[in-house]
Amino acid sequence: MFESLKYSNLAIKASLAIVFLWLGIDKLVHPDYWIGLWYPSGADGLLSAINLSPGESVGALSIIEILVGVSLVTGIYSKIFSIVGIFFIVITNILFGFGYDSIKDLALVCAFLSLITWPSRRTI
Repeated sequence: MFESLKYSNLAIKASLAIVFLWLGIDKLVHPDYWIGLWYPSGADGLLSAINLSPGESVGALSIIEILVGVSLVTGIYSKIFSIVGIFFIVITNILFGFGYDSIKDLALVCAFLSLITWPSRRTI
């Protein structure tokens, strides 16, 4: 059986990068769709407190997702942005409620945790 720590790490990074880049770019291209689908009614007070419109908040979320994806592709600050990705997932689940998508999000969090705890170099 083919085994490689190097390629398994690459596969985890690539799959997470695809998910975060795809969703981040889609939020930039179709913000109205995401506002209608994803915008919680309880967020009005929070957004008005920080002076953001729903469109601006979706834009900010998309930038965070794109930065996480770019970090994973380039390898620059990937452990830091893995932590950002975990916070992003956890906070969105808290704000929007836990549901069927939370199972998928649990898998994404576990993948990020594997990147955070991945050894920097091989130890024998």
